[in-house]
Amino acid sequence: MLKKLALLAAIVYSSVLVYVSLVKLQNIPDIGVDYGDKIFHFLAYCMLTFLWFSAFIYNFEIKRNKAIIYSAIFSFTFGIIIEVLQHTMTS
Repeated sequence: MLKKLALLAAIVYSSVLVYVSLVKLQNIPDIGVDYGDKIFHFLAYCMLTFLWFSAFIYNFEIKRNKAIIYSAIFSFTFGIIIEVLQHTMTS
């Protein structure tokens, strides 16, 4: 069951990440942790990489080593595109 949902989970998570990254969020509480935004980015992109890794393995039937490389490249490229869009589309 989870194997069938891997691609859907990766797409939904990617979409939510795009939305959260490009929308101005109001009233975000300060959690009081130094570099909290960096920790959030790290965890968010680790999850993104893991979900796409799972999708490549289960839905596209790519071998493990190639799936690791593809998911890392995808996440890296995704992050660059989001950063560019943040500078061009948001204030």
